[in-house]
Amino acid sequence: MPALIREDGEQFAVYTYREILSGKSLSVLRREALIISRENGRFARFFSVGNNEVEGVFSGDSGYLIGELIWRHFGTPDDLLYCEALSDGENALLIVVRGGSIYLDAQIPIANVVDEFISLSAGENQYQIYVYGDVPIAEFPSDEKFAFEASQVESFIELDTPVFPTLEVDETFKLQPIDMALASYKTSSPVATKAIITVIFLAILLYVGWKVLAPPPPPPVVIKKTAPVLTQQQVKANQQKYATYQSSLMSPAPSDILMAASNDIELLLTIPGWTPISMTYTPQGLAFGLKTNGGDLGILLAWIKTNHVELQAASGKATLFFPLNLENRAKPRIIYNLRDTVASLYDILKRVIPNTGPSLGVTTSQNNYRQSLLTVNFTGLAPESMVLLAKELQPYPIILQKLTLTIDSGILSGTMQFQILGV
Repeated sequence: MPALIREDGEQFAVYTYREILSGKSLSVLRREALIISRENGRFARFFSVGNNEVEGVFSGDSGYLIGELIWRHFGTPDDLLYCEALSDGENALLIVVRGGSIYLDAQIPIANVVDEFISLSAGENQYQIYVYGDVPIAEFPSDEKFAFEASQVESFIELDTPVFPTLEVDETFKLQPIDMALASYKTSSPVATKAIITVIFLAILLYVGWKVLAPPPPPPVVIKKTAPVLTQQQVKANQQKYATYQSSLMSPAPSDILMAASNDIELLLTIPGWTPISMTYTPQGLAFGLKTNGGDLGILLAWIKTNHVELQAASGKATLFFPLNLENRAKPRIIYNLRDTVASLYDILKRVIPNTGPSLGVTTSQNNYRQSLLTVNFTGLAPESMVLLAKELQPYPIILQKLTLTIDSGILSGTMQFQILGV
């Protein structure tokens, strides 16, 4: 699905796919949305339309929903038609609202716009019509321009300036990866809003009580050379105290590994006639299972040669191995409280991967620090959300122990395990 990019760099989604979904439960909504997203794009937004129904808007591209933004710009009338000649001189922006719903949000060659007008003339809607530039529509018919019947026109206004170049954007109408969009809808639905208000009120009470009663948290332990008044033996002992902790974290950051996995998945989805179906992480690299969708081995071999990866093939399946050539992290200078780090990671995982259930293993002691194993099982994750997770995890003292994925039309399910270190 194409996107419309403005001169200031803002991107807008056009030709979006829209469908009314059940809003009776979030689990049903999630299941329906994931099925639709496989065919209509991994970016979405959800809006409550009443009667336990939700409008889902889907696209293969990120960006703002230009249909909703144009509709709001003109005051959200029940029936709206906006046609603007774009600056390229060949295309027009056409937004149509019918009965209070976005019917069309498209970038169309000006030569084809009349075809859309003719299809709209069959209805009984009364449009507020706004036009800008040399487009083939007028208030009254002529040999060169189309006009709706008077009964279908509530008002007709020719604008002096275009709307699109200065159209105000709004994050409420920005497409998100499917799981983030579901999470955004969950927190904006009426029931959730009441619950959130209650939770916030209770949280404020708890926070006030905690601030009054709880002692101040201890500062992090800073690993550094001690003052010169210590003996040489004492300095050496202090440096060695956290040596194991430091060496454990002088490895590639999990954020870099997750970013590499996401990039490789996006790359594999471009192979003609082949699709990735699985991925397994080892410290040496990422092994992807592929299956053919009509592509032959010659196509795959040519792609492999261009991208410098290793191949193992048998019985219509192939395994590609991407070596991980990542730099190790710098030696850590601070060791954090393990419990606080675990709590922060729980919050990140719940926010980025909704409906996941992280589980914490037994905490063990390692010389002067402790470690815990955090396991995360997930389904319906978009590669874009893996990128977001990678960015969120970047500063934390963790080691990626395991990452296995099942890949279905670019949607990810699987398991992650992180070793968390602290005191």
